Amino acid sequence: MQIHHKKILLLLSVLMLTSLLSCETQIPLQDSVDGEVVINSILIAGNAEQYLLMTTPASSIGDSLRYVQDARIEINGVPFVAIPADRRSPQNPFNWVAPNLKIECGQLCSLRVFYKEKIIRGQTVAPASLEPVIIQNDTIRWRGDPSHYSYSVRLNEAYFGHIAGTYFDFRFNFPSGRYFLQILAFDRNYQQALSTNNGLDGAYGLFASACAWKDSVDLK
Repeated sequence: MQIHHKKILLLLSVLMLTSLLSCETQIPLQDSVDGEVVINSILIAGNAEQYLLMTTPASSIGDSLRYVQDARIEINGVPFVAIPADRRSPQNPFNWVAPNLKIECGQLCSLRVFYKEKIIRGQTVAPASLEPVIIQNDTIRWRGDPSHYSYSVRLNEAYFGHIAGTYFDFRFNFPSGRYFLQILAFDRNYQQALSTNNGLDGAYGLFASACAWKDSVDLK
């Protein structure tokens, strides 16, 4: 197996998950690697549900994603449930969900996937909390932490990311008003996926995590 296949799959996985987090609808297809499995998941600490996409690579750019529905998947012992085709959409293409898996910021998360004769493992540590988040004049500030490897910021439909490094001051130029604000701090797996680590052992794709802070805020 050639190494450039792995880099292509990692790049497409990051682009796909980035587009989903920013509410984009386009999903890039994976390059062809026969017999391999692709797993994509970014766990969001603070969310009540966690999602995962498990496929086998498309054989050509015109093919649809080939969803894997006959696996057994768990994170920290909590099982995932397969999502049927009629409940998937371009905005939410994931085919597995853990409806009762609430993750805390700073928590270790271990993935196990049993598929045919394979056992796929993954591990991520959700980044530490962003609190306190302070909005003052034209700046949003949050608490930086060594576990934060990059950030993204969403204000209503405007999306800014991904900001690398220990960046924790975000200046905005928006009209005064009430906005939905979401800040995500991403883990090391996400930041290093294209170079050294995708958080998975036995599969392509990406297994990473983020700590979320979200609220309705008044910008002045």
